[in-house]
Amino acid sequence: MPEVPRWLVTNTTPLIALTAATGNLDVLKFLYRRVLVPLEVAQEVQAGGRNAFGVDVFAQATWLDIQTREVVLQPFLAGLSHQKQDGDPPSKPIAVHDCSIDGIRGRDG
Repeated sequence: MPEVPRWLVTNTTPLIALTAATGNLDVLKFLYRRVLVPLEVAQEVQAGGRNAFGVDVFAQATWLDIQTREVVLQPFLAGLSHQKQDGDPPSKPIAVHDCSIDGIRGRDG
């Protein structure tokens, strides 16, 4: 059996797409040891309120590593993330091995 990649950082669209396709996020749990959800992604998923599509599935996936502070991405991904505002607390860098994104900038690699 192939080695399971260590970490995945995901964006909102893959979470919503997996929820629509499978009704859960369990495939991520199977494929990765750790699935890191940036604070901004968690906020976007939950923005429609508790009755919005996918919020219940997101809440049930208690194994997701939902960040409480901004995640520092590698420089080539920095343009894809929320930009820090003056006065934001410093973020602790995290080594990311895989990143699931949906932005055109990210696809142009």
